[in-house]
Amino acid sequence: NDHRFEPNLRKRLTRKWKEAPILRNAYGFLLERFLAKRDKQLRSSLRELLLPLVAENEPVEIHAHTESVLRVPLQQEFPASTTEFFEHGQGDYIYILRNGQPMGPLRALFASPYKRFLESRGLPSDWVEPLILPADFISIANGLLRSSGTQQASSNESDIKPIVVILLEALDMYNVPETFWGAYVAHVVSAVSDPQRFQFILKPHPRQSVVSLEHTRRTCAELHLDHVVLDSGTDASIAVEIAFAQWAERTEHVFCLVSTGCFYLSQLYRDPRITYHYSTDFMEKWIDNAPPQYKRLFAEMKPLIKEVLAERCKPY
Repeated sequence: NDHRFEPNLRKRLTRKWKEAPILRNAYGFLLERFLAKRDKQLRSSLRELLLPLVAENEPVEIHAHTESVLRVPLQQEFPASTTEFFEHGQGDYIYILRNGQPMGPLRALFASPYKRFLESRGLPSDWVEPLILPADFISIANGLLRSSGTQQASSNESDIKPIVVILLEALDMYNVPETFWGAYVAHVVSAVSDPQRFQFILKPHPRQSVVSLEHTRRTCAELHLDHVVLDSGTDASIAVEIAFAQWAERTEHVFCLVSTGCFYLSQLYRDPRITYHYSTDFMEKWIDNAPPQYKRLFAEMKPLIKEVLAERCKPY
């Protein structure tokens, strides 16, 4: 809670300069050296922890996210192992591919549209498998909320109002101006008919910056919204896919820009009374000063969002 998350001057300069033609190679060399040293240290720790548990010649299966820090040292320690990936966020649909080839089988919540996405680009898709979830997912989520002591957010007015959930985004790395945060809230409110009829629940990203929350609160107050910002305690830290179970029956709208959480919710809570909204176009207007690597990431994300993740969502 003490970390502000917005990039300091050093971070801004590093993200800019490391893309420069001459510095790019030097930065890449230093990064590779750093990762090799880190992986060697992790491999040593893994060997100490795991080898007593693994019999000689026993087959090893690794199940990992694409960007798991432990994946490479595990594969180095067990070179004959097989690796299967399961998604953690929308980035996995990008990072699973290396030069157009998959790193291994992927268990994906959006398996069907992702297979169509790959096939439309002439790429094989037989390595994509559906991520099977329990039929009673919502009951499990409610059970977790009860066991954690999480209470439903309530306003100073009525606690029976319909709900609009806004998923806030950690976009400081895109170098958005401070005015962006208030503009995002205003953009959402402009898409809601009769906003005074609703209670707005704003769920921050775990890496939400202090300054973004300050502007968010200020804009909500200026617009006289009945709102709750979940920026402390269990309500803020619990995954939105679980937390949403307590609001689902009263929710009419869920808004995001590009948050994976919104797309997951649209699959997990398929209540026809709930409309899920995303806005890549609004975000694109605010990231002109983003570092080159983040502009490239957004360019890769945009078609994935529109063709794969947002099949049950609508743009606003």
